[in-house]
Amino acid sequence: MKIYILNKKLEGYDYLGCANEYDSHTLLGGFRGTSMLDNWKPIKLETYEKGLESDFPGFPYPIFSERSISILEDLLLDNAEILPMIHSEKNYYAINITRLTDCFNRDKAKLLIEDKYNVEVVKDIQKYSFNKECIEQETIFKLKENLVEIYVTDTFKNRVEEAGLVGFEFHEVWDSEKDYSLEEAESAMPDIQPIQDGDYSFNEAWKMAEQGEVAAASGEWKIKKSKDGQHMIIGKWTGEKYEYLIPHFVPPVLLDMEWKIVNKEG
Repeated sequence: MKIYILNKKLEGYDYLGCANEYDSHTLLGGFRGTSMLDNWKPIKLETYEKGLESDFPGFPYPIFSERSISILEDLLLDNAEILPMIHSEKNYYAINITRLTDCFNRDKAKLLIEDKYNVEVVKDIQKYSFNKECIEQETIFKLKENLVEIYVTDTFKNRVEEAGLVGFEFHEVWDSEKDYSLEEAESAMPDIQPIQDGDYSFNEAWKMAEQGEVAAASGEWKIKKSKDGQHMIIGKWTGEKYEYLIPHFVPPVLLDMEWKIVNKEG
């Protein structure tokens, strides 16, 4: 059995944004494992970048097409809230994962922990481990140690692929048959080679990359100036390369990361 981080394909696919900028601010702090249903009001979307139609389109938060919902609804029930959005052409739904699994094995996992204001904060999971008998009952979930990423099992992945849903990517993080070593887990991430010392906040890194001479990287993310020098672009590692897009909203997960200054190439 395998566990994957659920990613979306960005390059070449539709990218959506909030029609009202105020709505983007109302979403901040949400989609972190707790219910949003009682205060939810459908948010109007616009297609910011037209590309290939996607069942999991680009947006700072997870949204599924109506086709995705029809195929995956039974896997989402009891694990997520399906929240309606408004779009002039298509039906989309925000997906708020509320299932926090107890199957994560912290004793065998490798966590990067920071003591912040006398509270332990998990900054990164460098090695994953799950209790096999427990995790076999899961389909889609989040971890208390990482409320940003969405995790899925083979059951979810197989359903997506058998139905031919497009826009979904799956980044493998754990296999019950081998339980990744730290070296294997790290090799799945991009190799970050800093060209100068120091860690930078997102705002500091953005300003430095905005000058056009360097880029900034953190985990699976990279920010830099486009080749034509007209836009800032954000890239996400797919396992083989970075896929870039022009951001209309910065994913909130990037704001709390520490960034390294790197070469623009790649």
